Amino acid sequence: SPRQKTDALNRAIRRRDLDTGANRTTITFPLVVGTDTYTFATVGNGRVFDVIGINLIFGATRIVLQNLSFTELNVNYRPWTTYTAIPEAYCRYGPATVIFAPRPNVVFSTEWDVCVFSSPLVLLTDTDPMPYPYTQPVPYYAAYLCKLNERQLDEAAEFLQAYQQLAGVASNSRVGRVPNVYAGR
Repeated sequence: SPRQKTDALNRAIRRRDLDTGANRTTITFPLVVGTDTYTFATVGNGRVFDVIGINLIFGATRIVLQNLSFTELNVNYRPWTTYTAIPEAYCRYGPATVIFAPRPNVVFSTEWDVCVFSSPLVLLTDTDPMPYPYTQPVPYYAAYLCKLNERQLDEAAEFLQAYQQLAGVASNSRVGRVPNVYAGR
């Protein structure tokens, strides 16, 4: 049915977004005085599923915050429970939480570089928001889902393999990330 096809395409687009991490945007968000923990839902975009980096806006300057493990954050920036200052680092904690340290002593604006899920297709005229080559794997994953539904497992496996190959091609067309741009300074 058309509804099942649209559902399969939307699930395929979400899977592509998750697997490639290529659908990115920036979100500006103010940190609250004394609050160090935020969830993706708090940031205000329910489509966020990953954080690539966070900049602290300090006057007219963007400061790239360090992305540390929770243990490193605690050792280096959170030893005192009541200490507040200019945040210097953050960590991901669990699937959708970010912790800053030190806790902000004033309201700071931040700019988050995040991966997001695409908006779902609703109308027949809706199009995939991602450009080529990211559009290529989507129909193969949708076909995989439809073949699973029909219990045609051999054909489903072939479509999944084609999806994985094309998603890999799209992902490998991206430039890598630098974990800390200030290392060695």
